[in-house]
Amino acid sequence: MSTRRVLIDAQRRQHGLASDPVYAAAQGIQGTIVTKKAGILTSQRARNLLFFLQALSLPELAGRPNPGGLKRWVREFLNEFSSRFDRASMRRRELVESNLAQFIIGLCTDPKMLIVAPGEEESSFSRDELSQAWPDIDTGSICAAGVSWFRDIIGALWEFQESFARRQAEGFAATSIARQVFSALDAGLRLQRIVLINGLEGIGKSEAARGWCAQHLGESRYVDLTGINNKTSFFRSIARALGLPSSESLNTAQLQTRIEAMLQRSGLMLVIDEAHYIWPQSERSEAPPEIMNWINTALCNRGVPVGLVTTPQFVASMQRVEKKTGWNSGQFMRRIKRVVQLSERPDQRDLEAVARKLVPKASESFLKMVVGFAGSQKRHHMDALADVIKESAEIARVEGREVPTFTDARAAIDGVLVPSTLAKQSIFANAKQTSRRPIRPAEKPSIDETDAPEELPATNRLASIRHESLAEV
Repeated sequence: MSTRRVLIDAQRRQHGLASDPVYAAAQGIQGTIVTKKAGILTSQRARNLLFFLQALSLPELAGRPNPGGLKRWVREFLNEFSSRFDRASMRRRELVESNLAQFIIGLCTDPKMLIVAPGEEESSFSRDELSQAWPDIDTGSICAAGVSWFRDIIGALWEFQESFARRQAEGFAATSIARQVFSALDAGLRLQRIVLINGLEGIGKSEAARGWCAQHLGESRYVDLTGINNKTSFFRSIARALGLPSSESLNTAQLQTRIEAMLQRSGLMLVIDEAHYIWPQSERSEAPPEIMNWINTALCNRGVPVGLVTTPQFVASMQRVEKKTGWNSGQFMRRIKRVVQLSERPDQRDLEAVARKLVPKASESFLKMVVGFAGSQKRHHMDALADVIKESAEIARVEGREVPTFTDARAAIDGVLVPSTLAKQSIFANAKQTSRRPIRPAEKPSIDETDAPEELPATNRLASIRHESLAEV
């Protein structure tokens, strides 16, 4: 029994806050126990529901912040299905929200609460799996989950799962690149193999991967490897996405063991964005690619579907590792069942679709301006579109308007983005020249006209910059 006590109204120390129930609830439902509960169910639909509900409780939802966690979605659920609970319960809304949250946690973790799909019998669980996972449980105490104050709550949760996926799809711009990403990830989930999605940065592939995972919360988890530089950080990122313990006190082996157990038993697809960080990042490293070997053996060999979303840097890093270490890429190549090479740039219709989703109330002249600007770039078209819309919205906000106008878009381009691009080109061009210029130790560096930076062209340069890439440098 724990002996840790905090007196009422006493000042709680920072390290004691981790054991507070409020803090624990904010971390979400733990993936280990959800996987254990899902393992006894024979219905794939029921298992998907558990992982969907667990995903709603996590701090991040398909790579995006999920403020409020489970409580937020409990409120959404009650608003959508308010006609299904009695009037007496409606007058005690706060109590109902708390009870429903506890019911969902129990549904995801308690083996006695059985999920029964319409047309199925209450015996829709594996007694062998149950006896292995919970050997001391009394099977006579198992019954169909439900509450007296809500009519057909399991059916309503399934409906909520379907409506959630529909809302995610409706709020997402289905570009040609997104359709390629969706098709590849669908195939990976179906085939339970590795799929590789390769494309340039700034074309919308990461947004598409997040969108697909948001529509498949019961079947997938999304992890972004941006900034990952070692194996421990890699596993800690995955642990957070799965809702597993990921504290600094856990070492790499502990994280790895928990992740393998959950992915192998759950059947969830792991979608890894910025997958080129899987490879050792040091040019001098002669160590074997441990993370890739782990994906090959612990995941692919065990039927865990994996989606790798990356840039051409992935292949370049693989070739470097192969040359440095003698690692055989053939073992990896034969496990890839689908490779998709994305288009180098989104077309005009893609940019228009995204712009309309981002600013649904904008005028046609505004949309034409921002789409034209983004489409004129050499690279990073989606980034350019997002930048001009954000800058336009900020100008409108300062002026006291909710919806940006054509004038705001022009001011954002001529007054913010173009000068910023010119400054960036000048700074980085000078930095490159300086780094290439050898300095003789015996001579004192002098400053003369040849060392001065080139004078920037005048207004004709400002007029033509719209047709040049923001990522030209």
